Amino acid sequence: MLIDLSGLQTRHYGNSILEQIKEALVASSRETDIRGWYEHHNIMGTIFTEMGSVDNSSIEIIFRKLYNKINDTLGRELLKKIKISLHVFRYPEEEDRILVASSL
Repeated sequence: MLIDLSGLQTRHYGNSILEQIKEALVASSRETDIRGWYEHHNIMGTIFTEMGSVDNSSIEIIFRKLYNKINDTLGRELLKKIKISLHVFRYPEEEDRILVASSL
């Protein structure tokens, strides 16, 4: 999952906004998931590990959980400036696909 923060102009808001988003991301993922910067100060990423299956329902649950946490933390106006995309990678014998959950 990638969280594009470039629309926020994070330099304008400072590090506190990044910390709030980081806290929402940590609260929306598991201890075994891998989180970090994909592009420093612009795009945060999470790799969801140990998922038994990936379908539209599980993707929607992940997206809603994060969406609600960020909305509760930052509010609707700032949330509109964030883009969240979910990318699903499967084994070579399965169909690869990219799912864009939302352009918030």
